[in-house]
Amino acid sequence: MHQIFHYRPISLGLASIATLFGAMLLFSSVDDARAAPSCTVTATNIVFGDVSSAVLSNQVADVTGTISYSCSGATANSTIRVCLALGHYNGSNTRSMTSGVNTLNYQIYSDSAHTHVWGNATDGNIVTVDLITNASGAASSSSTMYGRVLTGQTTVKTGSYLHSMTGDAQDRLTVAQGTAQLCTAIGSSARNISFTSTATISANCTVNATNLNFGSVGNLTTQVTSTNTISANCINGTAYNIGLNGGTSGATDPTQRKMSFSGNTITYGIYRSSGTTLPWGNTIGSNTAGGTGTGSTQNYTGYGIVPAQSLPNPGTYSDTIVVTVTY
Repeated sequence: MHQIFHYRPISLGLASIATLFGAMLLFSSVDDARAAPSCTVTATNIVFGDVSSAVLSNQVADVTGTISYSCSGATANSTIRVCLALGHYNGSNTRSMTSGVNTLNYQIYSDSAHTHVWGNATDGNIVTVDLITNASGAASSSSTMYGRVLTGQTTVKTGSYLHSMTGDAQDRLTVAQGTAQLCTAIGSSARNISFTSTATISANCTVNATNLNFGSVGNLTTQVTSTNTISANCINGTAYNIGLNGGTSGATDPTQRKMSFSGNTITYGIYRSSGTTLPWGNTIGSNTAGGTGTGSTQNYTGYGIVPAQSLPNPGTYSDTIVVTVTY
């Protein structure tokens, strides 16, 4: 009996191996495509509003904004790393809004304590967010931007201030499958982040005054004098006037105000100079004091005079003056 062997199946076997290897390559390329996630990103504007009061009192002004992002195309039920970079620093390590040639410094932080500045790859302050994808390989979240107008800017001028994050190479989102890479090294699937930061500085003033105390006297056969300090603090460049009303008696003549005690009165006046030629009232353009704000406190002296007059019953005589700053 003869047995005949045919060798053709060897070539078929090689073909089958080649086909199987090709299939394996095809399967691998599909898996790699799913491991390259991509994201969309939007950001709200940072709107400080009117910060004049905070600037005058040398206090910070805080608001928040939000960056929202949605990613897909990642491996199902895995971790992806989202990197959020914001640039536009200046030499003083702050950001600046501008109004013409004037600037207002502010900063954006990634924490509510305002200790971690939100930056970019250059300064190493990229915000890193690790997300768990769902069964479809998708994940979404948002991050809060903590904006703060900084102190030390009391001389800033009025205006509408603006800073635009234009979404260039320093203002962007990048994403990668897994957490092996640092955000400073991730450059894939970049998406621009764009928004504006705005603030308003309007004409604004504060005013304060010390009490005018004539002390204790035994008689009023001669005039009695005293002084007090009236202080105005106005936004740089703001024109203002300080007026004093007629007191509790409603005197229309600033030299004829009345201090009272138990139905008795003592006449007195308040002046803008040490003499009696410049009474201090509340008629703008006639008898008020004023100037132009610098962003710093500006002091004025009130000169009080009790003229010689008949001494009424002994007691503590008083009056209340309303100080008004008009700007």
